[in-house]
Amino acid sequence: MRRTAGLAILAEVLRTKAWLPAVVLAVHLLFARVLHAYQAVPALDLAVHGLGGFAIGYVFDGVLQILGRQGDARLSGSGRLVLAFALVCTTTVLWELGEVLSDRILGTGALLSLENSLLDMLVGIVGGVGYVGWRVLAERS
Repeated sequence: MRRTAGLAILAEVLRTKAWLPAVVLAVHLLFARVLHAYQAVPALDLAVHGLGGFAIGYVFDGVLQILGRQGDARLSGSGRLVLAFALVCTTTVLWELGEVLSDRILGTGALLSLENSLLDMLVGIVGGVGYVGWRVLAERS
């Protein structure tokens, strides 16, 4: 894939797919930094992690669809969704590892506990399952 093709794909993803994770991140920042809502309603944190997993699936599936249209990643519909889900799982783990590193290096206090981190990963992955389920239902109708 040429560099200009890669930039075109990136531009299309940013133009058409990046809005959902941006909204989820904005909601997270609003809840965490402005409203301090996670302290009042801890379940909101889990809901946002689930939405994050859904949003990540949406973006990766979109990237794979774009690559497929251009002939760079020819996958069946189910193959595309399996790969998108695997990328959701990878992203949730890397995100939580990033929180651990930010705590250790920068002292951010992002990591509440190991149990919380594992639950965040689980709920993010469940959000990815939700995305895959939604796509399967949408493609059948």
